[in-house]
Amino acid sequence: MKKYGILFIIVVFGLVLTIAGCRQTPAEPALAQEQPVTGIDISQLDTQDVGQEVVTGDIIWEITEVEDLGTQLTYEGHPGFLEPEVGKFISITFLIQNTGEEGKTFFDLTAIDDKGRTYSICLAAFAFFSPEEACVMQEIIPGVENTYTAVFDIEADANQLVLQVTDLNLPPQELAYIDLDL
Repeated sequence: MKKYGILFIIVVFGLVLTIAGCRQTPAEPALAQEQPVTGIDISQLDTQDVGQEVVTGDIIWEITEVEDLGTQLTYEGHPGFLEPEVGKFISITFLIQNTGEEGKTFFDLTAIDDKGRTYSICLAAFAFFSPEEACVMQEIIPGVENTYTAVFDIEADANQLVLQVTDLNLPPQELAYIDLDL
């Protein structure tokens, strides 16, 4: 009987430690998320303009719209909203087409600002768009033109922004840059 008592105490003690370890500490304020900085100086890049077709390998890209969405995303009929963790939201609508013979998978895009900071697609923002517009983890089928929207959470002090597009190979073999004219 004494063995079961000790075993019970160990289990209860382990459970208490697990619960205590999972709790958030409410007294600590959220720290601002720092964006990774690359060694890329975007003023030295050969960039294309919004509206031009850009070819990287078998992939054709065309940015059709760039919009500053501000500091809050809302969706008609959706009770909530989303605030940026970094600064402000930028929406990019683009066409993409695979002219090759094999399908490719679209994983992410990278935006780079004038200070060399890089930004990935803000996945939380897709809650405010239709599933057809979401571009992450999409199969790009040969011969089919797709239109998607990507939202980035960028620093508010970014004065210029370029979008890095690739040939969708892992790792990418061809890169191109599009000046988003911000």
